[in-house]
Amino acid sequence: MENLSLEEYGLEDLAKKQSLMQQYFENMPVKMLGLGIRVVLVIILFVIGYWLIRLIRRIIKKALERSKVDNSSIHFIDSCVKIVLFLLLIFLLAGSFGVDAASIVALIGSAAITIGLAFQGSLSNFAGGVLILVCKPFVVGDYILEKSTNVEGTVVQISLFYTRIRTRDYRMISIPNGALANTTVIDASALSERRIDLSIPVSYSTKIEDARKVILKVLEDEKILAHDKQVFVDSLENSDILLGVEFYVRTGDYLEMKRKILEEIIAAFEGAGITIPFEQIDVHVI
Repeated sequence: MENLSLEEYGLEDLAKKQSLMQQYFENMPVKMLGLGIRVVLVIILFVIGYWLIRLIRRIIKKALERSKVDNSSIHFIDSCVKIVLFLLLIFLLAGSFGVDAASIVALIGSAAITIGLAFQGSLSNFAGGVLILVCKPFVVGDYILEKSTNVEGTVVQISLFYTRIRTRDYRMISIPNGALANTTVIDASALSERRIDLSIPVSYSTKIEDARKVILKVLEDEKILAHDKQVFVDSLENSDILLGVEFYVRTGDYLEMKRKILEEIIAAFEGAGITIPFEQIDVHVI
């Protein structure tokens, strides 16, 4: 029997599909080779981009260190630069595969909204961390008091989400940055000087001027700042006269000098015969 083609049997559509499949398989080696070359190029470009990103980050870090920017701000800026540069690199590499950049941006935007709704608290802490690092209400090494919880201590780390504080009894406390950014924070280390306020009780039989001279003599013998030393009657209590003592010291000497001056005032009062009374109640029996 004579061989007949598919067209002669009236199967033109099937013949066309067969022709397309033949062309596809014939062109497949060329396409695979082109795809392989493209993948290799993308890998090479990624390695080069990764190296350039590290170089740019290193240059920015050195510039910030020369500008004497604190370590927390350097870490934050470095993280932001890293994220932005890697996103740009991904956009460029995706474009080489013919992916529409607008589609990628729309996808990232949708994902960002979903993640934002799921992690509202974390984003609040992130925003608080940005405010702290930019506005700098305190820096690493400062002694702060957070008023809402009365937590106080030395700041040892400021990250994007939490600030770590070491208390005087050597406990490490992590406070969310969102809470720190929306409450009152007292920074005891912000100024070079700090005032010490003492309350010293003396008996009603004590001459105020004698007690004042003894206290001022103690202050003169110690390493305190010369200005604004004051000793005054603060209040009249039931069993004693309360003397107020105010003087300034360097911020780093605050706790040491407060304890030392109190001890020396007590010793000086004993040497001068000035008594520090204790609360007492007179009971009259009828």
